[in-house]
Amino acid sequence: MRIRVKFHGILDPSGLSDPVRETVIDFPGGSARELLDALLGGMNPGIRSLFLTAQGELSPDVAVTVNGLQVADSGLSESLLTEGDVVGVTLMPGL
Repeated sequence: MRIRVKFHGILDPSGLSDPVRETVIDFPGGSARELLDALLGGMNPGIRSLFLTAQGELSPDVAVTVNGLQVADSGLSESLLTEGDVVGVTLMPGL
């Protein structure tokens, strides 16, 4: 199924922040947490550490939304995604 993923606050290699980076990915199905695990699994450890704590939990500096609703703190990150959902991942260091 196709899921839109929007990244906010992610620096590009020049050090400038792009307001929003968006991509459409094919995801075999599962929860927002499983989608994040799949996305982060392919990143180098330096980038991955921006999103995860040393214990492998989602960093408090990261907000995750599904269709505009915050899911990281509400337990909804385990709800199953459906075709066309929009997952937002926002990096907010220091908040």
